[in-house]
Amino acid sequence: MRIYGNYLNNSPCLDKDKISCRLKLNQAVPSFSGRLRLENCNSMKLIQETAFFRQLSGLAFVRDYAEKMFANKQIIRILDGACSTGEETWSLAMLFQDFPKKVQITGFDIGKSAIEEAKKGVFPISKIKLNPYLEDFYDAYKDSFLSFKPISELQEYQKKCKELFDSFFEPTSVPKERISLMEKIKLKLLGKYLPKKETNYYKVRPEKALLCNFVEGDIVKPDNLAKDGQVDIFLFRNALYHLITDDLPSKPCRLPFPKEESQKILEDLFRDIRRKLSKNGIFVLGNNEMFQTLDDGLVQKVLQQTGFMPVFRDNPEFAAVWQKV
Repeated sequence: MRIYGNYLNNSPCLDKDKISCRLKLNQAVPSFSGRLRLENCNSMKLIQETAFFRQLSGLAFVRDYAEKMFANKQIIRILDGACSTGEETWSLAMLFQDFPKKVQITGFDIGKSAIEEAKKGVFPISKIKLNPYLEDFYDAYKDSFLSFKPISELQEYQKKCKELFDSFFEPTSVPKERISLMEKIKLKLLGKYLPKKETNYYKVRPEKALLCNFVEGDIVKPDNLAKDGQVDIFLFRNALYHLITDDLPSKPCRLPFPKEESQKILEDLFRDIRRKLSKNGIFVLGNNEMFQTLDDGLVQKVLQQTGFMPVFRDNPEFAAVWQKV
């Protein structure tokens, strides 16, 4: 079953008349689609957010590109960086399930607890119960259709996503987490002001459990992740800002590093990634990295200077997928 390809031409995410409107709207809200979590790591807090089929057009392009460019390879190797709890990594596995070649997919993240959660293979899908409008407005619940909407209300691409999801995951129950007294007090005081959520849990079906591998890893130490020339697809979506901005939650706003410092960090990073990629390998960023307070012009300039060329963009201002040249 092909979920990628022609259906994207009719997907709202590629409606060119809506792109400029969406760009203006998203300047004021986070562009991530998924569940937000904070994790303490090496004396800093990581903002981790993810979702199933997040920014699907980019993932679909990756799937089509692999079939066209790596047809002669026996094994396709994929590294998914900043994978958080693994929803994006499993989305790749679902899209590649009918791939004619063997695919090895490894998700990595610097957050230890996130990787531990990913290895469990149990995932929450939530929706906001307070107001249907909020569910559509908040990006954090964009994959709620997989669990909460009847088939009759789904768009065609959503139906295909749900069919894939149901073939990989089955409903499960999860014991309620222990909540500290302080958290109970906060919920009591703030409960009436917070959006009400409903969450369902799913676990990976046993026959699919070995399709993805999860490891702790840091993108700035790529030699610990792969040998040179061995990675065909290297993803690091919607996380680049962690490296070149002061994004600590304690700060009132995210501040970019000085341009010279950012450029040096990007040059070193992109050269390392290029070294890991195979011939025609691709480096995949998020469709909307530009909304993470990045100097997207600098990012694209350094990518070109370090030996990459753009091959896919979902908006006119930023290319999300870059091929090694």
